[in-house]
Amino acid sequence: MLFYFLCPPCFSKTYLGIVLALLVIIINFNTFFGRFRWLTHITRILVGGLFIFSGFIKANDPIGFSIKLEEYFQVFGEGFSCDMKIEGESQANIPCVKEEKAAQAVKPSESVLKPMYDFFAKHSLFLAIFICGFEIVLGIFLLLGIQVRWTLLLLLAMIVFFSFLTFYSACCNKVTSCGCFGDAIKLTPWESFWKDLILLILISILFVGEQNIQPLFRNRIVLYGVAAIGLFASFAFPVYTWRHLPIIDFRPYKIGTNLWEASQFKDPAKTGCVKDSVAMIFYYKHAKNH
Repeated sequence: MLFYFLCPPCFSKTYLGIVLALLVIIINFNTFFGRFRWLTHITRILVGGLFIFSGFIKANDPIGFSIKLEEYFQVFGEGFSCDMKIEGESQANIPCVKEEKAAQAVKPSESVLKPMYDFFAKHSLFLAIFICGFEIVLGIFLLLGIQVRWTLLLLLAMIVFFSFLTFYSACCNKVTSCGCFGDAIKLTPWESFWKDLILLILISILFVGEQNIQPLFRNRIVLYGVAAIGLFASFAFPVYTWRHLPIIDFRPYKIGTNLWEASQFKDPAKTGCVKDSVAMIFYYKHAKNH
């Protein structure tokens, strides 16, 4: 109830009430939902697969993900400020309009934790590789059924943290792209926040059906052998793409892209930007009025 009454005006209380109601129903009727093994198995595949996919996309370009992390650390280091966008306002996600308003806004005082955020920003590449690999490992462990309770707790901790991060970015108009799926699938902060809420509900279903999550292989040697291979590959892959190039290039200016066409603003209504133009005005000294 506290979350409902503290809901800021940038988010609908109706939607928040629906999400909270679903969570309360799942938690209070845990015995009922725990009976449906098929529901647990489907949810297990969806959550595990999504975490592996999300981690793989970011691990494909760890340098790009590290740049996104630097952007978050810079925002946190600048101190708390909230340019709240009320639901229904126009021009909420227009890049050029946002940049123009940001230039006119008064900057808040720096955070007392700025040295810590600067340290994280300096080591953002290491953090990017670790987060990508850790995300993939959690997805693999969930699908394999290894250390189920710890895996679910870590998944819950990650999704709660990401939910706060995306909500702050969306409500206070901070980081316009979350970087959850790299350059492959670009989500707005609100889209990413809704994705996190759906994952929160799915992870709650996994908690109530935890007894239905059994190891994928009965042979422990095979089970832990596959887990060890997955653990090694999860961290070796982002290291490889960091030292070389992304295996699949989702970047806007990848090899073979026409730079002139890619650099043009296709839809000024969405970007708020217009093409450069030159206006020449001539003043004649001896001009005569007729």
